[in-house]
Amino acid sequence: SASFDGTDDYIVSGSNITVVDASARTVSAWARPTATDSNMYVFSYGDGTNLENFGLWIDTSGSGNIGFVGYDTGDFATTSTVNLNEWHHFAITYDGSKVYVYHNGVLINSATKSLDTGDTALYIGRKSWDGSNWFEGNICQVGIWSSALTQAQIQSIMEKTYEELTAS
Repeated sequence: SASFDGTDDYIVSGSNITVVDASARTVSAWARPTATDSNMYVFSYGDGTNLENFGLWIDTSGSGNIGFVGYDTGDFATTSTVNLNEWHHFAITYDGSKVYVYHNGVLINSATKSLDTGDTALYIGRKSWDGSNWFEGNICQVGIWSSALTQAQIQSIMEKTYEELTAS
């Protein structure tokens, strides 16, 4: 896993990841927050100028919120227990018309959204479009798919070890 200090650590994939260009997509990751903070981004992509921006944030300051944000599409949050110093699996899928947010393999919220399909970089550990909302803790096994995975597929990926994961 990669360790993030909550102030200036992040990973960026580089620009123009074509898999994020797909109208349907899934991004998932394991995360272990170690600080009490609000709106720490596990991952996000976009530059703040188009509809393709979206991200998954968690709030460990007491509310336990997990949220999705999409530029110009509004955001939503749902309450789910996000304990400090414990690993959590998060996934967002977009099927071309709806966004689904999963926590530990369980669907916790969904909403109809209209996301653009522009090429952009994936940021791990902070919000991509304004360089804020840094993550403190560990993030690992980030996955990007050019399809909207089902809940069963997300649970299968969540339960696999690194050695068991394949490109398919």
